[in-house]
Amino acid sequence: MIRVVMTASVLLLSGCMLEVLGATAIQSELQAKQLQGMKRQIEHAQGVSAEVSITQAIRVYQAKKGFNPASLEVLVPEYLPSIPAKPDGSPYGYDPQTGALLDHPVQKPNITADDYGTLDKIRAGIYQYGQATKLYPANLGDLVPNYLPQFPMTSDGRMFLYNPQTGEVIHPDQQVTTPAPVPVPAQGGYGSVSQPIQNMNQAGVNAAQSRARSGTDAIAGGYSNRQMQQVEELGF
Repeated sequence: MIRVVMTASVLLLSGCMLEVLGATAIQSELQAKQLQGMKRQIEHAQGVSAEVSITQAIRVYQAKKGFNPASLEVLVPEYLPSIPAKPDGSPYGYDPQTGALLDHPVQKPNITADDYGTLDKIRAGIYQYGQATKLYPANLGDLVPNYLPQFPMTSDGRMFLYNPQTGEVIHPDQQVTTPAPVPVPAQGGYGSVSQPIQNMNQAGVNAAQSRARSGTDAIAGGYSNRQMQQVEELGF
């Protein structure tokens, strides 16, 4: 009788242990799913914050200089301390022709950092030339010596491609697409190529704003008051 009672007790205890283990496993699985959900929310918030930061930097650059940055790298360090990456660690893409921030990186031509810097200086010279003359320069040589110290060349000795009808200049290794003109004041003799600075291309900014706005609405509850104030100041 005693042996039967002990056996029954052992079986009962084993059953309780199995129930406890099963409940623990279910609880652990639920906690893991909750943690995964929280991680996705944090990553989404980080992605929205990164897009807002980059978009704002591009906008400020455009407003200050009058043309799109040649690359995201030229925004550092004056407009951004560093280029934020996507939550998965991959870089954002960028189209300098339109100023658009892209979800996926584009294949970059073989352009050195010095060439990007030279492109930035050329575009600044074109803009300053337009401010002074109300015209696009007929060629890049017209920028020398008042706006550039010497005729600009790539680091390997090639000429930059310049369109005097739009004021756009690109590296010879860049893909030629429909160029975004360097904006200049519309006073004076521009004719068909006139374009006021207020009409500078905003396609990239609008695209990133749309993505950021939808993401911000989804996670607004998780933002701090300071973050939400910053987003509101950006107009989202």
